[in-house]
Amino acid sequence: MSVDHWLRRLERALEERERDRVPDPALAVGLVVLGPTVSTAAIVVVVAGFLRVSGAPIDRAGDLAIPLGLLNLVASFAVVNAVLTYLVVRGTNFHLEWSERFFRALIEVLYRAEVIPRRCYLAAIRKLEGLSGSRMDESLWAVVGFLTLGLSCLYVLCRVYGRARRHEEREVAIVELLGEYLGSGLELRRRLLREDVVAYALLALFLPPTYPLLVYRVFRDLNRHLDAHRRFERELMERVFS
Repeated sequence: MSVDHWLRRLERALEERERDRVPDPALAVGLVVLGPTVSTAAIVVVVAGFLRVSGAPIDRAGDLAIPLGLLNLVASFAVVNAVLTYLVVRGTNFHLEWSERFFRALIEVLYRAEVIPRRCYLAAIRKLEGLSGSRMDESLWAVVGFLTLGLSCLYVLCRVYGRARRHEEREVAIVELLGEYLGSGLELRRRLLREDVVAYALLALFLPPTYPLLVYRVFRDLNRHLDAHRRFERELMERVFS
């Protein structure tokens, strides 16, 4: 394949990169707090109101509306957990797969344009293999998140943060290798995902009211990490092709 072909693939990878983002953390917290609360309140009011209009005594209306509201609270919380799990896993999968496509296209362009020698090319390709790691099935983990009411989040977060850490280490090695031959002093400066989020997960597990804090922390960390990647790739492209 020609240099032009790989340049087009690199351009497409950069365009895809702009979609590499998870929802805003405030929106995620709003979903986890307001979703179950609003839907439960609505169920209680509607059921109680319907029974009162039907002539049922107020205590009878309450006896039926409150259990239905609690059932809805549990069900809606399970749905919210499924959605959040899906978004986190899908966002991580897309980010890692995009990074692998980006670096492959970049390495191919540099090699075919005779900027780096074959020895560097082969070494970089070897480091590139498995950059995205084993894919996590977002649909499967969304179902698990629904069935466990979010108890699976600790394992999911360990997997997500572990994959990101290994991915980061491989990218650092590739950048350092390219920097040796390009002589441009390339350096990978990013905001690594902090794994102390596991402590937040354990806190939420034993103190459920802190769960929104965990949600905020996870989505904030992911977005900061993805933004740092975008900045770095722009700087990398400017320095390599300047």
